[in-house]
Amino acid sequence: MQSLRAIQRLSAPARSLSRATAIRMSSSDIASGSMGRAWKDREHAAETQYFNKRDAEILHELAKKLKAQTQPSDTLLAQDKDALAAIFAKHDVEPTDALLDEIIKFKFNH
Repeated sequence: MQSLRAIQRLSAPARSLSRATAIRMSSSDIASGSMGRAWKDREHAAETQYFNKRDAEILHELAKKLKAQTQPSDTLLAQDKDALAAIFAKHDVEPTDALLDEIIKFKFNH
């Protein structure tokens, strides 16, 4: 009889361990504890940082592309300079080339 009780006492910790393992293995939310939340927060922060960096790179490239498209051609600059000179002539003002260039530069770079 004593040997049966000894076997039961020895097997009791193994049974409780197997139950705990079974519960843990069947748990659908493995990362539910404080360490799990910390891991999720860290993963979310890394993901956010990656996408923010990627968005910044894309916006930088888009800004370069937009700036290249909005730069006036030489023909457009000449037309604007002539139109501006005509406006000054209409008001009896003789503009210098430097003044016209500065106004055109202000128009496109401001």
